[in-house]
Amino acid sequence: MYLAQLSDPESTEYSVDCYFDISGAKKDDVDLAVAGMVHYHEILHSRYAQSNGEPVRLVTDEYPTIRWTTASSFEEAKERSIRKRRPFSLKSVPVRFTGYELPDNRILLHMDIHHIAFDGRSVMIWQHELFDRLQGRDIPPRPDLSARTQDMHAHEAGTAFYRELFSDGVPSHEMPLKGPRLATHPGADKELAVSITEEELAQLSTAAKSCGVSTFSFLLAGMSIVLGIYCDSEDVTLGFPVDMRNKDERDMCGMFINTAIVRLKPQSGKSLPDYLTEVAQMVRDAAHGKWLPTSELIRELRISPDKSRNPIFDVGVNYLFTPEVCEAGNLRVAFFYDLQTLLRDMNITMHRHDGYMDMMIRYASQLFDDALIQRF
Repeated sequence: MYLAQLSDPESTEYSVDCYFDISGAKKDDVDLAVAGMVHYHEILHSRYAQSNGEPVRLVTDEYPTIRWTTASSFEEAKERSIRKRRPFSLKSVPVRFTGYELPDNRILLHMDIHHIAFDGRSVMIWQHELFDRLQGRDIPPRPDLSARTQDMHAHEAGTAFYRELFSDGVPSHEMPLKGPRLATHPGADKELAVSITEEELAQLSTAAKSCGVSTFSFLLAGMSIVLGIYCDSEDVTLGFPVDMRNKDERDMCGMFINTAIVRLKPQSGKSLPDYLTEVAQMVRDAAHGKWLPTSELIRELRISPDKSRNPIFDVGVNYLFTPEVCEAGNLRVAFFYDLQTLLRDMNITMHRHDGYMDMMIRYASQLFDDALIQRF
């Protein structure tokens, strides 16, 4: 991410917009809570540079604060925050805060943060800690992020896993495009959402359980079959994010996510139960590969640079759980976020809520017809 931002300083690909809807707290209380959290999590007062040609993270005494303004509604505040979006240089801290005072004594806290410092679990950590601090609770000491070391055995296992997975090369497959592929990838900029009801989700979960696989593996198998049909291929690759925190880092904000890559073969001669078992095993095996940085994997596979597409997979999959609303008495903290505009053809996000699920397809509108994605 550091090198990608350096190569394209105007890019906002890795900018993440987080919104915290706060009721029952005063502006000064929010200021105090956020100041405490910025001091507490060193990733939020760090910057990035190079030492002897290698990227390094430098802990600083630069502590970002909230810039306050007013808005007539949540929607207006969100629209203004999007209009004001600007890239991060990473020579300074990778986070900006804007507080919007809304009617009915509500506050919308907008956190614009670079993905280099924040991942999905960080959001839940932040929301719960913000809630605790607004209640005046003590926060236990956290481990030192800088003390983390790389597990070389896991690194070697990842290299061996991918070497075997792509021993015959990376398969080439592609969804039907509007025309020739553009010289530079335009990014997944348009979104289509489908809601899966509580009854439908229960049916999916029951079906997955009866086949002895997780709901994620069950849905991933379905996606790979449909993708194979649209690409006219029985050999497809997909990427999905995995959390690499160890047990001591469960409550630490930061970027602990790597991308695991799976190669699935939805071949017409296989029975569905056999294929589901195969997909579930591939998902488990992909845990070996999560320790290998993508840049090293590209070198390992000797993939030539191509700015028109992702080097290994064109379609990403993400399985997210919405953090529950935190509330006690009059205090309430809810979380909302916007999906990123990623440099890949398509990203499918399964967003689990309490009892139902949103399926969101974010796709490159310059590459695909809307009608094609709707059918997909």
